[in-house]
Amino acid sequence: MEKEEFLRIWEKRFLSAYMKHPEANVIDVKECLRKAENINVLLYLEEAGGEVDLVSVDDDYYYFFDCCKESPASRRGLCYDEAAYHARKDNPPRNSVERRAKGLSAHILREEDFRLLCSLGEFDTKSTDWLKTDEGFRAHGDAIFGGEHNGRAFVYYSSAETAPLNRGFRCKVKVARK
Repeated sequence: MEKEEFLRIWEKRFLSAYMKHPEANVIDVKECLRKAENINVLLYLEEAGGEVDLVSVDDDYYYFFDCCKESPASRRGLCYDEAAYHARKDNPPRNSVERRAKGLSAHILREEDFRLLCSLGEFDTKSTDWLKTDEGFRAHGDAIFGGEHNGRAFVYYSSAETAPLNRGFRCKVKVARK
């Protein structure tokens, strides 16, 4: 996908849901995206079915998330991290979420990010997403994941070694405003 094609797709998505981000001006955001050093990350996420959109803004950054209704199919069936990947001797998954996100130069959504996303619409009613898990919790062998049911975001935990076919991950990419 070329940058200008992505920008056209993104602008249409942005304008169709403008009330989600009234603090952002489409012209300013597009200009920052054109200059963004990490635009290729957003292009890849879009090509992989992520339906990338602007979700939040602060003084320094625009924050883009995967906003597809369900976790992208190409990012499902993975365990949480490298420790879980290496601990799983039988039927190892093809990869780990942390390795994939790092390879994309993107961040895994945190619990707060997931709840923010779910406040903007219905997401992951049939799939779930691994969420960034703090080291203290992870030390017990578990990791957290989120899903939505009946309009409410839920966060659960599971062994980090599991790799359910309906559990994937969503990415967050920050783009400098200046």
